[in-house]
Amino acid sequence: MVAAHTEELRGAQQASRTAEQAREVHKEEIRVLREQIAQLNEGLADRDQLRTQVKKLEATQSRVHQLEVELSDREAAHRGVIQQLEQSLAERDQRIDELVPVTHLLREKEADVKEWEKQHARTVQDHEVEVGKLQEQCTAQDQLRAQHQLDEQRLHERGQEIESLQHQLHELHVERERLSKEVQSIPGKDEHIEKLRMQLKEVRAALREKSVPADGAPRQVRHAESQPSAQLGSPKGDKSTQKDAQKDDLKKIHGIGPVFAQTLNKMGMWTFVQIARWKPDDINKIAKKLETDPERIKRENWIADAKKQHFRKYGERL
Repeated sequence: MVAAHTEELRGAQQASRTAEQAREVHKEEIRVLREQIAQLNEGLADRDQLRTQVKKLEATQSRVHQLEVELSDREAAHRGVIQQLEQSLAERDQRIDELVPVTHLLREKEADVKEWEKQHARTVQDHEVEVGKLQEQCTAQDQLRAQHQLDEQRLHERGQEIESLQHQLHELHVERERLSKEVQSIPGKDEHIEKLRMQLKEVRAALREKSVPADGAPRQVRHAESQPSAQLGSPKGDKSTQKDAQKDDLKKIHGIGPVFAQTLNKMGMWTFVQIARWKPDDINKIAKKLETDPERIKRENWIADAKKQHFRKYGERL
């Protein structure tokens, strides 16, 4: 609609300019006609002079009469032309007068168009504000979506942790039942343990009485003395010493991946027994070298899992 009004306004302006040009042309034509009339008036003055000369020169009276007739004809023709020009000027003036209201209407239309342009500018500005608000809302939605995904990921991790804890709880229940059965069988093993302790004392005495020095014997004695009493009384002590020298797959421990396993091997950790004997200070030192949190090692129960893996592989409890 604005484009139609603008086109109508342009057409009216073009018509107004055309009318103004036509008016200027008519003014120029009127000026030329007035000059011609002035020339004709001068010609009339010349005619009077000629009449005077005709009176003086009667011999040329017929010629003068002809000239008067011609001048009369020209005067009549010029008057007809002047009347036509005046009529044309009147008609053009009437047309100009008719175009004046159109000019006022065009000016009113221009005012309306300007007002519409202002309204359009305000509408565009309002739309830009709304677009900005929508963009902010989209940004907020993206942030909420990212937060939701992060929450889902955390829930998934928590679910995995809960599943791992449930698995560990199940294993603890199994271990508890097994320990209960072992506790029930402990009274019958006390006598066997005492016999083994007596045998161990005899072995120590025999080793001390040997006159030939052996490089491995003192170390074995010191190693045996450093073990807890329960391990010293075990008949599988020699086998445990051999198993310590073997290499276990540390990746079987929950929480130890290939990278951690490789780093532990570089540190000299090759067996489940070594990890099972860690102390709190050892955990802090090893966690620092592994570049992880000591609480993670405690939370994932590496020590308990190492004992469990050792029992599964060797059938021996630590």
